[in-house]
Amino acid sequence: MSQSRSFAGKWQFAAISGQLITVQANGVLNLSTGQSGAINQMLNAYGDKDGITGLWLQAGNGQYLAASGNTPQANQPRIGTVAEIRLEEVGGSGFRLRRISNSGDSYLVAQQSGLIWQAVTSSPPLSAQFTRTIVTKDLEFLKEWGAMGVDLRFAYLAEENLNEMVMMSVDLSNADLRGSTLLDADLTNVKVDDCNFSGGDLSKTDLIHIHGKNALFEKCIVGSDTNMPDAELPNAIFRGCKSCGGQPVLNRLKAPGADFSGALLSSVIMNDADLSRANLVNVDLNNASLTSCNFTGATMTLVNLQNTTLQTSNFSQATLVGIDFTGADINHVNFSGANLTNARLSLTTGYSQLNFSGSTLLATVLTGMDLVDATITAKTDFTQAQMDGVNLSGQTLDQVIFLMASMKKVNLNFTSLNGAVLVGANLAGATVLGNVSLVGANLSNASLEKVDLTGAQFGPLSTVTHLDEVDAQALDNQQLPERLRQMLYQGKILVNGQAKVLVRQPGQSWLVEHDGKPLFIHYQDGQLNVAQDNGRNAAILANTFMPNVILTGANLYAVDMSGAHWYGSDAKADNANLEQVNLSNANLATMNFTQARLYGANLSYANLVGTNFSKAMLEPTAGLKPASLAFASIQGSIFTEAKLTGANLTNGAVALPFEQSGNKLTGVPLFSAALELMSSLNSGTVSKELRQVFTDNGYSLLSNAKIIEKQSDQYWIISNQPPYTDLSYRGYCEFVVIRVNNEVGNNHLQVCGGSPLRIIRTAADNTLQPFNVAFGVTIDIAQAMDPATTCPSGLRYQLSNTGISYQSLMTPGLPPHPPKCIPSPDAFCHK
Repeated sequence: MSQSRSFAGKWQFAAISGQLITVQANGVLNLSTGQSGAINQMLNAYGDKDGITGLWLQAGNGQYLAASGNTPQANQPRIGTVAEIRLEEVGGSGFRLRRISNSGDSYLVAQQSGLIWQAVTSSPPLSAQFTRTIVTKDLEFLKEWGAMGVDLRFAYLAEENLNEMVMMSVDLSNADLRGSTLLDADLTNVKVDDCNFSGGDLSKTDLIHIHGKNALFEKCIVGSDTNMPDAELPNAIFRGCKSCGGQPVLNRLKAPGADFSGALLSSVIMNDADLSRANLVNVDLNNASLTSCNFTGATMTLVNLQNTTLQTSNFSQATLVGIDFTGADINHVNFSGANLTNARLSLTTGYSQLNFSGSTLLATVLTGMDLVDATITAKTDFTQAQMDGVNLSGQTLDQVIFLMASMKKVNLNFTSLNGAVLVGANLAGATVLGNVSLVGANLSNASLEKVDLTGAQFGPLSTVTHLDEVDAQALDNQQLPERLRQMLYQGKILVNGQAKVLVRQPGQSWLVEHDGKPLFIHYQDGQLNVAQDNGRNAAILANTFMPNVILTGANLYAVDMSGAHWYGSDAKADNANLEQVNLSNANLATMNFTQARLYGANLSYANLVGTNFSKAMLEPTAGLKPASLAFASIQGSIFTEAKLTGANLTNGAVALPFEQSGNKLTGVPLFSAALELMSSLNSGTVSKELRQVFTDNGYSLLSNAKIIEKQSDQYWIISNQPPYTDLSYRGYCEFVVIRVNNEVGNNHLQVCGGSPLRIIRTAADNTLQPFNVAFGVTIDIAQAMDPATTCPSGLRYQLSNTGISYQSLMTPGLPPHPPKCIPSPDAFCHK
């Protein structure tokens, strides 16, 4: 059946009783009392406006009268089995509605309040007569004379030429205008609830204050003369719309919940629009003007916002995954709670006062941005974000997540990063000056290469008060200054009960133990700084890569730095508080800890080869917890004027001096062997039995091992140097075997590891290369120990007064294997 019939008007038909033809909810037609404007009492006609040659009738439910059945029903779509109706004029003022059918025509007849189709006879009943009221004229009339304010609800106007038509204030609710052209048409103030404009050409159309819910504009064409300001179109569908050029105007569009997916709207002007909860997936808004728009809760994955003006727009809770903002103006934009995963925000033309409160910036590109005035909260997530060169100075970044973020050369001066998550982040070259607070922050597995953290606060020590410099004398006399006893902190007495003053370093450092948390007093900048553990968690820097990191004056109290890599020519810890720090398994080789406060520090299993501890304090902390260097590699370390009071050096690898037959030797005691091996050693042979002894003790002699120096029955030096190209062997390149006649008659051979050590580290070209690192005697360690120090043998140093030799005390029962890598001032170990 042809669909070419044009709109012939909107009509009402009244029976002789005055009741109007009405469509019920189930599509059945009956009669009911007239109600003003009731859509269910109107019929849209299509075809001959006079009804002589036939027409279709569409009821107020949008369905067409069916071609079959005795009960009149509007239940057919336009492409269905639609009744062909002719109007037969009766007496000049009435009409009969005649349904044309191959099986016999029928009249529409009223039966009380009902209607039926009754077969045509030569004497039709009076009840077959109806009067017609024209509510809306036919389309041709409307085109010529205008359609201002007319009722076109449910009108089928698809593919019609509506160019230049004046349709101001028309009601187009549920109308079908698919594929129609509306060039130079005026649809000002038109109502469009559920209207379908799909595929229509709106490129030169006035749509001022067009309004209505659920309107459909799918694949419409807009252009430079599309004028749609102040439109109110909640839940409208603009899917696949396309701009043919120019700058369509949609200012102040209110379309919450609308669907723009796939639309191509470059250069559109849509300022002050409300697109909250809208679907804008894969929309092209390149070069658009979208200032002060509301995109709250909108889904905008893969939208092209390049070169777009977005000043003061609100993207709160929006999904902005994969968006490229390059060249956009995003000044004062609100991204609070938005998902900006994989978005690109760098290279925008303006970005002042951005709001990232609670935003997700997973893998977002922010490179080089200045975010000093951005709003960032504890729920902001920068996981894997690209933040190289970003300026965050002065920001409060407590609890913020920077997991695995790239933050090279980021500016964190004067920030607060308490509790921040920086796990795996790369902060190489960052600036973090201004006594930045990182208490409770997690930097495990992070890279801090060449970062200056002078004065940074990692530990939970807080300054509670200050004393005058003159009070140092009383403290040196183990007396509590009276004004300290009277002081309050946060409304509570600072010192409770009996107080005991421990002088750690006269004139410099004291510990006050009392019934509350101990007080740590340190002289600094002309006054006495009084600090106390505030009960918060210390920062975590486990396995952190931190060559050349400067921690001058930093607070590292109780911080976990286990497994950290901290060394380099610029690395510093001068005047830092390292009390109770955990540096177990850390690579601290060649590090300078001169005058460091390492009270109660844990350095067990640490790589301390060549580390300088001159004047360092490795003494017990509060509660007499000792410092620990158990299982540490201490070859060539320097302890000049250091204090190892009560420290635990059990199984530490100490390089000792030996003098045999006038020759000075250096070695790390590893294990003992039987004197029976002397005969083969004297002969210069590396025997099978000797190799087995090494194997049994966890060391290997290479196939090319040989004796290069000997003093028969006194000492032997074994070369164990691998080829240069060998990347598999790491360890001692020489072993020194010394005959020992000890004090209890247990004569044996002492096998020591000798210099150099073969290690593998990263070369300048970033490849792994072998290096031989020489080490010397561990310097002044004996002077640093006191009787309570536990020696590498596990025995107290006080037993040296009982006849046990120094070498015996310093020989570990189970020494650690040498470290796999030792850095140089300019070459670092592979993390």
